[in-house]
Amino acid sequence: MAKKKSRKKRRQRRSRAPLLLLCLLLIGAGGFALVNFGRTDSAPQSVEPNPEVSSPSVPNADETPVTTDPSVINTVAPPVVVHSDTLGDVEFDQILDDWTPVDPPSIPPHSHEVLAEWVSNSRIQENLPDGIYWGYMHSTFDEEERGFNFDVVQVHFGADACREVFGDTEDSCWDDYGLTRASQGDQLYPAYLDDLLYTTANTFPDADGTLHNAFVSPSRLWELVDSGETVTNYPIRTWYLLTVIDGKVVAAEGITTP
Repeated sequence: MAKKKSRKKRRQRRSRAPLLLLCLLLIGAGGFALVNFGRTDSAPQSVEPNPEVSSPSVPNADETPVTTDPSVINTVAPPVVVHSDTLGDVEFDQILDDWTPVDPPSIPPHSHEVLAEWVSNSRIQENLPDGIYWGYMHSTFDEEERGFNFDVVQVHFGADACREVFGDTEDSCWDDYGLTRASQGDQLYPAYLDDLLYTTANTFPDADGTLHNAFVSPSRLWELVDSGETVTNYPIRTWYLLTVIDGKVVAAEGITTP
């Protein structure tokens, strides 16, 4: 697979750009359309999966009758309004304190599909098209850059969406959602810390079903996953809603499943 471009050129472009991008991201609609990263489109860097970690098994569907091309607009929950005059020269992950309560993500009925021809040796070898994906927090990597490996599948979320694909079968639509896997093994895709603008962890719902999320910086989230450290009431090794722009995972929001 293609190698990544030199980090030196990317550092020259940083200044306040990530801060402004996060501002646009958090205040809603058109922010992601303005994201413009220095690294050119290339196949994800190969990272060997951890054989000791496996993602939850999901059913296979011979044919998935639902194909989607979800818009990336209004998909990341806007937890706060960040004004440009408060940004200064701080790094973007200092704008919010870790564990700041934020809105949980809005999950689409059908996330973007993953095609079988993209997957080889338990890894998605192509850049994912722009869209919203469903990924299990599989592992971390720390080679030339730090990041996460997500096992990416397609979700059909909610009783109606699930039965639309799998029919009225209890096993496939357990807890009113179902997953479609394009291959028999993991479908790993990298999320680089330098690309992630927004990451959250979910907590267990209240008795009345109210959902909660908390902002946690990409670097802190990486430390938690890499070390295996636990945080009370926050399941870190779980499913995440991934926003992909230009082949890069720019947001990963923790999911509370039914």
